[in-house]
Amino acid sequence: DIIIEGRMKPIFSVGVVVNGSIPADGGNLILTKDERNELIAAEPKSEKWIRPYLGSEGFIHNEIRYCLWLYECPPNELKQMRLVMKRIEAVKSMRQESKKKATRERASTPALFTENRQPLSGNYLAIPRTSSENRIYLPLGYLSSEIVAANDLQICPDATIYSFGVLSSLMHRSWISVTSGRLKNDLRYSIKFTYNTFPWPEDPSDQQRQAIETAARAVLDARGQFPGATLADLY
Repeated sequence: DIIIEGRMKPIFSVGVVVNGSIPADGGNLILTKDERNELIAAEPKSEKWIRPYLGSEGFIHNEIRYCLWLYECPPNELKQMRLVMKRIEAVKSMRQESKKKATRERASTPALFTENRQPLSGNYLAIPRTSSENRIYLPLGYLSSEIVAANDLQICPDATIYSFGVLSSLMHRSWISVTSGRLKNDLRYSIKFTYNTFPWPEDPSDQQRQAIETAARAVLDARGQFPGATLADLY
C-alpha cells in the first residue's frame, strides 16, 4: 500500500496554491447584488470600494456576490460613507465578541479581511474546493485579480497555461479521486494532499509542453464559444 502524506509545499517547482481570503466579518463586508445596488444608490462614493466576490459555488455557477474591499481607502473618505461605517462597526463588534483570540485581535482593523491572500494584479487560476464527483474534469479557470476569491476558492497566482492544462487533465482528475476529501458525495480538493503531492510530468520536452499548452488553449477557446454558459453548464 502507498500512503500519501500531506505536504506544505509542492513536490515539483510549480506555482503555489493557497486558499482565498477570509473576511470573518459576520456577513457585514459581504453584499448580495441587491445590497450592492442599494448601497451604491444611497452612498455613491462606495461604488469604487466594492469588488466582485466569488466562492466555489459562485465560481462554478456564475453567482457573483460582492464585498467591501477597503485596503486603500483613505480614512477621511471612509468616514464620509456613513452606511459603510455602520457595517464596519458591526464587524468590529462581531470580532470583539469572538471566542477566537486571533479574530478578537483583528477587531482593531474591522474595515479589512482577517486574511488577505488576494493577488495584486493580473489573473490567477481559481480551483474550487468543492465540486461534484460526477464531473469528468475539474472545473477550474482564470479570474481577474479584481475578483476577490473567498476562502473556499483556492488560487494559484503564478499558474501558466501549461499548469492549467495539466490540472485540467484526466490524469489529475484521477489523482483527485484518491487524495482529496469528501463532502457528502462532492469532492473536496486538498492543497496539502492533492496539489502538493501531485506527480507533475518530470522534465517534459518542448514538444510535450507545447502539446499540453495547445490542448489547454483549445479548452479555453471552446468555453469562449458559449459566453453565457456557466462552468456547471459546461461540465
